[in-house]
Amino acid sequence: MRLLANVLALEKNLGKEAHSVGAWRQVIRLGLAVIASGRVFPELTIDGTDVGRARPLSGDEEGRVRRLAEVVMPPANCAMIADTKPRQLWAPQVAIHAGLDAVAEAMLRGPGTPTVLGHGPFTGGVARQQHAPALAQWNDALRDGTNPHIDRPPDPVQPPPPPAPASPGRPARAARRPTATSPAG
Repeated sequence: MRLLANVLALEKNLGKEAHSVGAWRQVIRLGLAVIASGRVFPELTIDGTDVGRARPLSGDEEGRVRRLAEVVMPPANCAMIADTKPRQLWAPQVAIHAGLDAVAEAMLRGPGTPTVLGHGPFTGGVARQQHAPALAQWNDALRDGTNPHIDRPPDPVQPPPPPAPASPGRPARAARRPTATSPAG
C-alpha cells in the first residue's frame, strides 16, 4: 500500500490514467490528508484484531466520500457488483472507507513500528489479534461512548519535534545516541 500511495500521489500522470485509477488516487490522497491531520482512531475488529481507522472525517470529507462513491460506481468492473444494469459497485462508500482505513494501516505500520512505539496493541508491524479482556472493554466503551472516562480516542502518534535552532554563532548539535560504553543522556 505504501508503494501504491507513493505512485498514485504523483502528479505527472494526471489525466492519462484510467478513470478508476484517478478516482482511487483521490481516495488515497484523502486518506493521506486525514492521517496527516492526526485523525487515526484505534479499534478492534469483530475478531479482536487491532486496526487503525481513518476517522473521524469532517463534513467536507464525508461529502468528498459521497462524491467519490458516485464517480467510482460506473466503472466498477473488478469488485463485488450488484446485479443491476449498468454494473455498479455494491457499496461504494463502504469500499472507499475501507480504502481510507487501508491507507491509515499502511502508513502507520511497518517493520520499525515496534522499535519506535513498543510491542503493545496497535503498535505492531502488522495487525494482530488482541486477547486481553480489558482492551476489549476499552474498545467497546470507546466505540459506544459509554465510559465517562473515555470521551475521545487516545492522542494519535505525533511526529518528533524538530531539532532546536542553533544559537547565533554556534551550530546545532545532533542528539547524542547512547552506546554500549557510554551512559544515556
